Amino acid sequence: MKNIRTLETISDLEPNLPALDGHSLIIFDVGNVLLRFKSPLFNARYENVRTYWYERLGKEYDKPQFEKLWSIILQKEYVLIHLVEKQIPLIIKNLQQSNAKVMALTRTRLGSIGQISSHENLRLAKLMKHGIDFSRSAPCLDKFVLTEVISQSSFPVY
Repeated sequence: MKNIRTLETISDLEPNLPALDGHSLIIFDVGNVLLRFKSPLFNARYENVRTYWYERLGKEYDKPQFEKLWSIILQKEYVLIHLVEKQIPLIIKNLQQSNAKVMALTRTRLGSIGQISSHENLRLAKLMKHGIDFSRSAPCLDKFVLTEVISQSSFPVY
């Protein structure tokens, strides 16, 4: 337990790279650590604003219309998603080459919503598009859902 560290930026990890090996486990959060939405609406700091609009639109439209509208908003946002720090993919590859176990957790809605057939797969595709692939850390698992920590129909997904 004495070697558990929480780092504020990816660059804080760089000085530790030579010491990390097959006995190391590095866990990243996806949102606002690896990837960031351009719109502040999808920034964790403004979650209460996003929740307000999500709930308001959910009351004003029937479920199919609401899900279609929300999926259009999400798709537009996913087009603009970008790396928080440009060196992230290289750092992750270096960690993987040192045989460290590298994975990411994210809290996201599971399954389809409107025009999006799989929200979690969309997020994985965006990671891959930016050169981030965690499949080497657990090649036998497609994804792992932590159902024990259910929160407002969003589940942490590995």
